[in-house]
This record gives sequence, C-alpha cells and structure tokens, in this order.
Amino acid sequence: MIARTLRRGLVVASAVVLAASCSSDVPRHSERLYAFGTFIELTAYGLDETAFAEAAEQTGQRLEDWHRQWHPWEGDGLAAINRRLAEGRATAIEPDLGGLIDRARELEAASEGHFNGGLGALTRLWGFHAGADLPDAPPPEEAIAALTDPAPSLAAVRRDEVRIHSTDPRVRIDFGGFAKGVAAERITALLRRRGAGAAVVSLGGDIATHGRPPGRDWRIGIRAPRGEGLLATARLQAGEAIFTSGDYERYFTHGGRRYHHILDPRTGRPARGVRSVTVIDDDPARADAAATALFVAGPGQWQAVARSMGIRYVLLMDAHGRAHLSAAMAERLRFEAEPEPEVAEEVAL
Repeated sequence: MIARTLRRGLVVASAVVLAASCSSDVPRHSERLYAFGTFIELTAYGLDETAFAEAAEQTGQRLEDWHRQWHPWEGDGLAAINRRLAEGRATAIEPDLGGLIDRARELEAASEGHFNGGLGALTRLWGFHAGADLPDAPPPEEAIAALTDPAPSLAAVRRDEVRIHSTDPRVRIDFGGFAKGVAAERITALLRRRGAGAAVVSLGGDIATHGRPPGRDWRIGIRAPRGEGLLATARLQAGEAIFTSGDYERYFTHGGRRYHHILDPRTGRPARGVRSVTVIDDDPARADAAATALFVAGPGQWQAVARSMGIRYVLLMDAHGRAHLSAAMAERLRFEAEPEPEVAEEVAL
C-alpha cells in the first residue's frame, strides 16, 4: 500500500509549520501519510472528526492512484508512455496525464529549460530515479554525453487529444521536478471542497496552504542546508505554497565530492554553486518547478529565470553559505541561524 497512516514523528525535510496558538473553538485535525517516498502531513481547520477522517482516507486513495499513474518506470501510466517513446512509437494517453505533460512543458518553456521534465533517462542513468538505491560513483562520461548537447526536452513531445509521441527518442518523461507541487495543489483543493476553512499540506517539508488559521498567518520554518536546525522563518499568506530544492535531499559522495540529484540539463551533471533554493508562490506546482529551475540557474542567472517564470519570492543559499534573495522575500523572511548568513544580494523582481 503506497499511502498509509504513520504514528511516529514527522521528519523535517525542507520546511515545517511552526506551532502557534489558535482559537480552541475551531476544530483542528491532523493526519500523517506516506507516499512518493516521503512523509505527508494534512492539517485542516473547521472540519468535524468524521469529515476530516473521510477526507484523509480519500487523500490516501488519491495518492496511491497518482503514484501508480505518475511513476516514470513502473506501472501502466507514465511508465507505459515512456516505454513507447523509447520504441519511437505513438501511444494513447489519458486526459489527466496529457494535461500534466502540457503543464510540465509550459513550465519548462517558462524556465528557459532550467526545469526539464524530459530528463528521466538522465535521472535514471545517475541512479536518482524513484525507489533506486544511491550509486557509488558517477556514470560513464560517454553515457552522460549521449543525453546532453542538447538534452532531451518536452519541447520534442507532441500530442493531440488521445495520442502522444516524441520527435526525440531519448525523451523519458519524469514528473519528479513538480509532482509534489501538483499533489499538494490537489490535496488542498480536496480539503477545501470538503469544507475546511483552512488547511496546510506538507509533503516531505514542502508546503501548500488553503485559507489561513484562525487569527494568524502561516509561519513556516526553513531548514538550514548544512547542519541541524532552522535557517529562517517565513510568513505565508492564505493559499500560498513554499517549496525548497536542496543538495542535501538525495546525494552520494565519491572522491570527496558531493553528487546530488538536481541535474543541470546543459551539462548532464549535478548543478553546482548552490546549496538550496526556497520559493513562495500561490501555485504549488510552479513553486516546485521553480525551486528546481532556480537551483540549476545558480547565483548568476536566478533573477532572470525567476522573472521569466513570474516568481517574486526567492531565497537562494549559494555554495559559500551566502544568501541571495528577492526584495519581496526579504519582507517575509527572518533569519534564525546564528550567526546570520551574509546577504550577497537583495534584488527587485
């Protein structure tokens, strides 16, 4: 069973909702699930116990369905499409998968290719694909070269209402760069339809919200990319999401060097120069994709990519531990680490 209730402490990944007092006459219920290889926590305000239990059960079922349909290598959904693409064949496609592919392609274009949903073969080559054990060493140079210059891209994918094909047989579609954002968006919408006045959904520390808790804004803690504890806290308004991409999430060390899972489509190798990127946006899927895209863009290009994607709230921690952030994010953020990181730049977007 992919989604199941867990009765143990939630491991903080990139962010955590910080405790705060609220009106005791507003019902508040929480549940913990496991899906997509991570912990998922639901909290809703304004639902009675029965309504919340039904919503949590429905969420678990949806997560199982999405895992089965969106997995790039297993099952009969996206995995089957990838098998046909590898054979150079067109194949039938369900409307939901087709819509997600269209959305990923739009995000790829908006990010100027820094987010790339067609890199499944490269991700698998490195051993960073879902469910895989981490490798001991990088893949051969010639294998990387075969998947770069240019990299496979969703720009090569063509589809109509019922069928899909690719002009590049190297394309393997992988929703890993924005699947959590899509899931978070759908789960918060489900809780809203069920009658929750406010809700927060945490997928491994990436967070989406609906409404606002009684009497306050959401206050979110952002994990320090090195060591333990919090780097900063941020305020979220009603309906906003906060997503982080970091080099600490999935990596191995070889020859004294860290190789993480965020791959640069231009080089076919892990992106360099950044430890983490945190994005706030009112679209969870865009926030998820943008956190990856800005990590790949790095200190020299993140501003241009953020503008292209319509992202206003950004915190980038570079490889030297310095903070690069937008002026809008600076107004929402309070550094908690001691000593506070040096701010390398604060820019208007």
